[in-house]
Amino acid sequence: MNVTGTLMIILCASRYVKHIADELTDWFEAEGGAEILLYGTTMKAQQGFLLVNWTAPIPDRFLKKLQTDSDIADVVVCYPPAAQQQGAIPR
Repeated sequence: MNVTGTLMIILCASRYVKHIADELTDWFEAEGGAEILLYGTTMKAQQGFLLVNWTAPIPDRFLKKLQTDSDIADVVVCYPPAAQQQGAIPR
């Protein structure tokens, strides 16, 4: 797994995870800048999830799509520390 940018965790009902993964794969192939690293269901709650690695800034229209999509339960965005964004080695 090669993490090089901003990570995003998308949560959804487990019955939608494969459909959403296919839809986002098509989006990322057309637009570039991101890839799905992992998807599946959580162990405890059986919640669907997708782990996305963004190598480009997350487009506002993509965030709006997630916010308005009723199949998406929640989204977490994990930005890299500023030092790592600039290529510095953390101590």
